Amino acid sequence: LFNLLPNSAKIMASSAHTCVSFILRHVHSGRIIPLFVAHYTAKSPLTRRRIIEFVGLMLQVWPVSMLERQVATLKDVIQRAIHDADSATRASARSAFWGLSDHFPTQA
Repeated sequence: LFNLLPNSAKIMASSAHTCVSFILRHVHSGRIIPLFVAHYTAKSPLTRRRIIEFVGLMLQVWPVSMLERQVATLKDVIQRAIHDADSATRASARSAFWGLSDHFPTQA
């Protein structure tokens, strides 16, 4: 699904985004977080932006108990995204940072 996010066919890209969002809203598992973080290194700015949006969605929807084990990983990817070249990615990273600071104020 991550490979479909920067697809030039709009229907494929929007379907992939909707599917991943649906999965994140209804499947709360800490094992998913490293998969998202691994795809943040993609060359496509759209993929990086979507990954950070998904991280922000995790921070909004998931219970804190699922996020506690991966807080260092989440913090690292948000820090990298705040320094991204794409302005929309940086904006998404700032909103994800506020979600992180709500749940883990000492780590943020």
